[in-house]
Amino acid sequence: MTTPTTGPRPGTTATTATGGGELQRWPDLVTVPRAPARALGVRLLLRRAAGRLGMRVELPDGSLLAPAPAGAPALRLRDPEAFWQRVTPD
Repeated sequence: MTTPTTGPRPGTTATTATGGGELQRWPDLVTVPRAPARALGVRLLLRRAAGRLGMRVELPDGSLLAPAPAGAPALRLRDPEAFWQRVTPD
């Protein structure tokens, strides 16, 4: 078992998240890695997958990432930029 580390990964900058006890329990959630090119790839991949699967990906302003039928399963992104960054592969 490894000991969790705090702070950004080497070579990244961090955006601080707000929250309570969960962030102390999961300290890696505090930082958002920065990988703009990879984040763009994740966004495009999710847009394509959502369109093909008929899934709603809802952005904070209420817009959809890709057209989807009403009543389709939904993924609601509260902070899309952080999501794109966190989903990127290392």
